[in-house]
Amino acid sequence: MTRYVLCRPECGLNDMLNQIEHCCRYGEAFGRTVIVDTGYRNIGHFRSPFSNYFVSRQPTLILSNPFSDAELDSFDVVPRVLKGVVSSYRSRWIEERRLVCHIGSGAPVAFDFRKEYPQPLLVHGQCGGGLNSLFALLRMRLHDRVADQLVLRLRAMPRNYVAMHVRNTDLTSDYRPALTQIAESGVTDLFLATDNVEVIRVAREMLPATTVHSFSDLPDIGGRPLHQQPDPAVAVARNTDSILDLFTLALARKLIILRAPGQVKTGYSGFSMLANALNVNRSLMRSILDRADLWPYVDGA
Repeated sequence: MTRYVLCRPECGLNDMLNQIEHCCRYGEAFGRTVIVDTGYRNIGHFRSPFSNYFVSRQPTLILSNPFSDAELDSFDVVPRVLKGVVSSYRSRWIEERRLVCHIGSGAPVAFDFRKEYPQPLLVHGQCGGGLNSLFALLRMRLHDRVADQLVLRLRAMPRNYVAMHVRNTDLTSDYRPALTQIAESGVTDLFLATDNVEVIRVAREMLPATTVHSFSDLPDIGGRPLHQQPDPAVAVARNTDSILDLFTLALARKLIILRAPGQVKTGYSGFSMLANALNVNRSLMRSILDRADLWPYVDGA
């Protein structure tokens, strides 16, 4: 009988990828298939199947939930509090515990990754960053639908574009000094990825001699981070923009990332760190962007 880890990762893209890798390593150690269920209707982030954006390279990694609600609820499960309600439970982040917990019981939506369990289904729904996200990406490739859009973006800019990521909602960055340096250095084309439309306006005002490229349809959501998805109807477009921004940053000739102090241990957002790690590891990107029309951009040709 196949045994499963049901991974319902929370928070931003880098956190999600880290949690997927965490579950995959557990699955490899204990002989389980990992199901990534970012389309779960009660999840707080993303709100769309991961298979809309990536294609798994591994038979033991499934990027969308294949089970009906009735099938999910029939499983013997860990954590035990989810027995009979895997298809419908609700959870929330508990700041004092630094965990996502089941509403009602307060139990973490998690299991002990050091242990083996007899139950056929284990559920993990947490946040947590780092750069194991790179290894998660190596288990998959970019979906052709998304890769097509990435090609169109790249063709709209010269090959030598400079890129900058500015997080300026829940995490804030002092980005104006960086824009001043860009103006002084004579950059002709800047790709600017941000979660705040005001940053785009300021950049274009401060850089009259630079073409500032931005492709995302940024909403005004009152300072909340873009990975919070209260409306599933806009989730696919919002998520696609985020993933496209990641790889557009990573493919830049030069990438500028800014400190966003106060809320993360490293001083940088996880998204910035992942983009930077991809930017300096082109061989990894060749595997993830597995398309001949993207390889010249990856190789810098």
